[in-house]
Amino acid sequence: MLSQPLVEDLQVYMRERLAKLSRGHDLAKAFNYILKRWASFTLFLEDGRVCLSNNAAERGLRVSGKLRPSGGVVPWHKRVEFAARPAVGDTLKC
Repeated sequence: MLSQPLVEDLQVYMRERLAKLSRGHDLAKAFNYILKRWASFTLFLEDGRVCLSNNAAERGLRVSGKLRPSGGVVPWHKRVEFAARPAVGDTLKC
């Protein structure tokens, strides 16, 4: 698998850099975010059906009408609930 060594190197790099950054630094926050979700992030290494981006889901929501008639945007948690419905989730592909 070509991605595995790159992902492992990325994790080592992020942990090394994180040790040198202050806790409040924006980059430290970003590193902590991904490191806390490392198992989810690396799922694509085990399951080839997993997308690295959420572009397909975003497109599906856009097509499915996430915009309100008034022109406002539906809050993200409502979009997630909508995408979690089986009928919609089955149609979202990478």
